[in-house]
Formats: sequence, structure tokens, C-alpha cells
Amino acid sequence: MEVSLEPFSDPSEGSTYETRILYTGLGRVNLHTRMLQYMQPLSNGCVYFRETPMPDGIVSRIYHTEYARVTEYTKPRRWKEVVGDKVFHFTVCGSLTPKQT
Repeated sequence: MEVSLEPFSDPSEGSTYETRILYTGLGRVNLHTRMLQYMQPLSNGCVYFRETPMPDGIVSRIYHTEYARVTEYTKPRRWKEVVGDKVFHFTVCGSLTPKQT
């Protein structure tokens, strides 16, 4: 999916959880959702963001770990991550694959 990193004002409703994010050489692992997450910058200023379920087993190399507080909102799907004193906003702004008909 294509994701914008532009800040947004926080709506009053959302679901918040705390997690650890493990950074690997290729992406990161959200331990709460057990998802591997990959991000790649795009030329239009957005970011390609892909999530896949984390396979059972061991991640061979962890380069960094951070605690994060994640708040998820819906319509459009968006979320923010608070890591220490930094806040990161994510808003889904498109899809890179055509929808199946």
C-alpha cells in the first residue's frame, strides 16, 4: 500500500497499544501484531508500506529495538507511532496493485 507521512490532527477515537519494534536489515517487526513491515520511499513523496505475517522461527539479525505506543484510526486507515519524544504519522493514500474484480 502507498502511505503518506504527513502529520494529521488526532481524532478523538482510536485504539492504542504498546509494542516493541525490532529493526532488521530488511525491515522491522511489530511484536504486538506479529507482522513484518517493509518501507520504501517513492518518488511522489509517499512511502511503499507492506506488511506480512511474521513466520514462526527466529529472526537472525536484530540491529535495533524501540518501544512504541501505536494508535490506530480508521476511515481512511491511518495510525501514529510515538517512539520516545518523536511522533510518526501514517495515512494510507493508495494502492500500488490493481484491485481484483
